[in-house]
Amino acid sequence: MSKTITAVNLQAEFEAFLIGRSVDLASVGMETLFAALIAFHKEVRVEGCNPDKHEDYLHYEGGNGVPYFERILYVPSETGAVETLDPDGPAYRAKWSLTVGPEFQTALAKVQNQPEASVNLWSMDFADADAFAVAVRAEPSFQAAVGWGQVAVEVTFGELG
Repeated sequence: MSKTITAVNLQAEFEAFLIGRSVDLASVGMETLFAALIAFHKEVRVEGCNPDKHEDYLHYEGGNGVPYFERILYVPSETGAVETLDPDGPAYRAKWSLTVGPEFQTALAKVQNQPEASVNLWSMDFADADAFAVAVRAEPSFQAAVGWGQVAVEVTFGELG
C-alpha cells in the first residue's frame, strides 16, 4: 500500500506509522527502528518530492559511534534555500529533515569506550532502499547500536540550512 502525504505532516505520519506497527519510541531496538524507517520510506511518498530526482532520500550517520537516521526532503517552496534548474518544476526547494536516533545522552554514554569512527551513507548512492539497508546493517556503528538493546528514541523534524 502506498500513501502520499504533505511534507509538513512527515513527523506525525512517521510516529503514527510506528504506533501502527507497535513500535514504542520510549523503548525500541535500533534494528526495529531502522526497519520501520525503511518501510516508511518505501510505503509513504511525500507530495512534490520525487525520490528518483533525489528530492526524498535516506541518510545514515554513525559519527562518533552515535548512529542516527534521516529522511531528507527537498520540498517545493516559493523562497527555499535551494534554487532549482528544473524548467518544469518549482523555482526553489526548501531542505527538510526527519531525524531519528537514540536519545543522545544515553547513546553517548554507551559509546564512551568505543573507538571513534564516522560513516555517512546516502540511499541515493544505492540501487534502492533495500540495498541501502544492507549497507547500513553492515556498518560497525550500526551493529554496535543493535547490541545496546532497547533505547529511548528522539524524532525531530525541521528545515535545514
